[in-house]
Amino acid sequence: MQNMLGDADAFNQNLGRWYVKDTTDDDPVTTTPALIAQNDVLDRQPPIYELVDGDGDTDNILFTLTNTGAPNIGVPNTGVLSLKEADPTTKTYSLRIGIRGEGDLGRDRFGTDNEVAIRLEAVESEDGTIIGYAIVVPLNLGLTAEAVAAAETQILNAILPQLLRATAKITVDNISNRIDQAFSSSPADTDASLNLGGSSSLQELINNNARTTLQDGLNIKQMFNNSSFLIPLNVAGDNNYGINNITLWGSGDYLSLEDDVSAVDWEGEVIGGSVGIDARLNQNLIAGAALSYSEGDVDYKRDGGEYNSEGTLTNTLYSIHPYIAYDLSQGRVWGALGYGQGEVEINDKATDSANRNQKQPRHRAIQSSLWG
Repeated sequence: MQNMLGDADAFNQNLGRWYVKDTTDDDPVTTTPALIAQNDVLDRQPPIYELVDGDGDTDNILFTLTNTGAPNIGVPNTGVLSLKEADPTTKTYSLRIGIRGEGDLGRDRFGTDNEVAIRLEAVESEDGTIIGYAIVVPLNLGLTAEAVAAAETQILNAILPQLLRATAKITVDNISNRIDQAFSSSPADTDASLNLGGSSSLQELINNNARTTLQDGLNIKQMFNNSSFLIPLNVAGDNNYGINNITLWGSGDYLSLEDDVSAVDWEGEVIGGSVGIDARLNQNLIAGAALSYSEGDVDYKRDGGEYNSEGTLTNTLYSIHPYIAYDLSQGRVWGALGYGQGEVEINDKATDSANRNQKQPRHRAIQSSLWG
């Protein structure tokens, strides 16, 4: 207890839950309900609560707050939280309070910067009258920003590189397969084609996926696996090479990934697709460009630290890739450049009891370059 009294962060982490009630159940609910602490730490302290300036998302102007806590340890604190407006609605209000202590046992060390965001919620009965209020203080608001940031960095380092490697593999395979396909036949012999999930006909698609669908359910994303289309735009209509002999193509793929070795256990999937256009400039030379898109979705769980959590991570990436290929007698060489932009979204929720109310969606923009 002595350590907690002298440690503002520890005090902040154990604010617990407050309830706002009227002095008697028989009286109509008023706008000045009693403030009753439901936390052992607060019951043993006579801190002073002060309204402080908010950070732009608070309604402090609606409230007055006073404290009449007993000066002796062991006597519960009481107080009054008042809305300045009559007949508060069921909207959720927000405010910030500052907490500081007085007297011995280090209570004067808290400081006025020990602020906590809380919400006042009013509850209506069926006839529309207000029947109760609750002030909710999320537990462990004193968790350091550094701990949360370190957890996020660990999650990103464990998952994002593997998602980007899978994305790069899909894109490189799409371009490489297209180059092999282009050199395998002359422009005049290239026919339009469509493959969905590796199947060139509807009957073949049904036959290949019926059993999996019945066992595991239909996963639309898996339909991208080995999917492709090809549309020759052979303006010349012959085997004359050049800019007139161009082809529109598309290719997609699906990968399932997981990792349970690192401190972050996760599993997910990546889908990616490319749409491109190229020309066979002569018998041995092809040049073109492709636009690619990929999306990765991961469920993860992180244990073993100050902040344990679980959640989802979603990564999307758009990229463009000019490419060129040359067919030599000794082999084939090709290269591609790439530039992409994307976004990572993390929806994270604490799993340990102390931090369970920590739930934060976070977004991060990414850029990537691909050289082949």
